[in-house]
Amino acid sequence: MSYVSEKERLLNRERQAAGVAAAHQRGVVFGRKPMERPAEFETIRELWEKGEISQGEAARRLGISRPTFVRWIGKN
Repeated sequence: MSYVSEKERLLNRERQAAGVAAAHQRGVVFGRKPMERPAEFETIRELWEKGEISQGEAARRLGISRPTFVRWIGKN
C-alpha cells in the first residue's frame, strides 16, 4: 500500500513540474507583482542617508516594512 502511495505522489510531482514548466514557456509569471516605489522615496532616502531619520522611520513614512526599505536602498 505504501508503494502505491509513494508512486502516486511521485507522479503528482512530475505532473506539477511539467505544468509549471509549460506555464513558464507561455510566459506566465508566478508570485506577487513587485511594489512600486512611492514618489517621495528619494527624498526620504536622502533624509536617511544624512542620518536625520532611521530606517524604521523612513519605512513608516513610505508605508512599507523596514526590510523592504533596506532592499530598495540596496538595489538603486
